[in-house]
Amino acid sequence: FITGQGTGVDLDKTESQYLIFPNPSSTNIYIKSPRTVGLTLYDIRGEKVLDIEHFTAGHLDVSGYKKGIYLLVFSSEEGFESRKIVFN
Repeated sequence: FITGQGTGVDLDKTESQYLIFPNPSSTNIYIKSPRTVGLTLYDIRGEKVLDIEHFTAGHLDVSGYKKGIYLLVFSSEEGFESRKIVFN
């Protein structure tokens, strides 16, 4: 075994600046963001199911979506952040 060698990938995670709750949810998810961001929701197959250009805080009604795992992507001038959410 070789020990002490890294992969060159920084795995340190910083805390997210986005708050999403409850997760999982079957009715609404509430999202808080420190600034206006783009918000895109993808289903597990990678298909875009929601795209909001300017979002700061509020709720999303998820009752019309199929149960499953989704990827919520926040985009801003600082970059992208993705979060896994579950609709049940």
